[in-house]
Amino acid sequence: MRLINLLEGGSLQLETGKEVTFKRVFTQEDFDRFAALSGDNNPIHVDPEFSARTRFGATVAHGMLLYSIVSRVLGTEFPGPGTVQIEQDLKFPTPTYMGEEVTVRLKVLSIQPEDETAELSTTVVRPDGSLGLEGRTLVRLPQKDVSERSSDR
Repeated sequence: MRLINLLEGGSLQLETGKEVTFKRVFTQEDFDRFAALSGDNNPIHVDPEFSARTRFGATVAHGMLLYSIVSRVLGTEFPGPGTVQIEQDLKFPTPTYMGEEVTVRLKVLSIQPEDETAELSTTVVRPDGSLGLEGRTLVRLPQKDVSERSSDR
């Protein structure tokens, strides 16, 4: 197992298999604010009457709104401040609706200490277990002191 100490003094440890999760509920106001900011005013996101007549039946989250919460975690909590995304692959297999409590999950798939990078899986899981977002990202780690060691865990 690879373990690296991140940040000066090793205040954050990142290891292959480590996972973080948190929950979030999106509101129609979130959809509307994201539409105003991004300029994506597609009525499937912002018009409940319109979207009720579509195959979705209700307004659905912008894909990039879902991803923005993943990005927030990467840059503020896990791995944390100073993290820089290098690559990102995304799929949006099922729609995510207003009012659903989703679980955001990031998991370390691999660490490359020599490059100061890590690959993580990124998912947003809907209440029924289906995925609203599925992806992976390669990030440059916010490290100043990198060390690698083996562990028999």
